[in-house]
Amino acid sequence: MLDISNLSIKNSKFSLKSINITLRNGEYFVLLGKSGVGKTVFLETIAGRYSINSGSISFNGKELSILPPEKRDIGFVYQNYELFPYMKVWENIGFALKIRNLPKKHIRYKVDEIMEILSISQIKDRYPENLSGGEKQRVAIGRALILSPKLLLLDEPMSALDYSTKDRLKWMLKD
Repeated sequence: MLDISNLSIKNSKFSLKSINITLRNGEYFVLLGKSGVGKTVFLETIAGRYSINSGSISFNGKELSILPPEKRDIGFVYQNYELFPYMKVWENIGFALKIRNLPKKHIRYKVDEIMEILSISQIKDRYPENLSGGEKQRVAIGRALILSPKLLLLDEPMSALDYSTKDRLKWMLKD
């Protein structure tokens, strides 16, 4: 369960105050709002990019706000994808496994599995500059899913996808 209690965040541009949200495991939550009101900052705070000023963020009883981002077991997909331009698709997806020094055979297996699920195996050797918006989005989703995170945060995750891909991905993410 994700429990956000009396969360307050303040930075140089704006502040978010007294946010309270409780989500049970398996539930989905959609955050709507105008551009520039702090939706991404809120998600980034849950992921650990920003410190909180007050309140708490806990997941399954574990206080997240005291943990560094890499210890939170959270996948994050930004609306602008944040892909490494010098890495091919398969390298982008497998990056988190590589920096954990997992065996190359395991990395290749997991990357192939994710690419198959996302229907991007045919573009595995391309660089981000040679991908469409929808392809970039699927690579970013694959990179977020490769570690099987307990919590997945998506910042406009389907904006560049065609209808059939959106529909397939919605079902995949629910599983």
